Amino acid sequence: MDSIIFDLDGTLWDPIDTVLSAWNSVIRNNKQIINELTREDFEGTMGLQMNEISRKLFPALSYTERHN
Repeated sequence: MDSIIFDLDGTLWDPIDTVLSAWNSVIRNNKQIINELTREDFEGTMGLQMNEISRKLFPALSYTERHN
């Protein structure tokens, strides 16, 4: 192999549904989060850092709860 392609913006493959499935799998096991995330919820977080994503998606959780 002489090259690698990085598709960071979803041009070749849209990773949102796969990532969303993983997030919702974890959410189902968390009693503090009632609603699962939708594609629309998650699309608004693309490109953000993890702490910004958790603050945006789970504003009712404390800092400690979001980072466990």
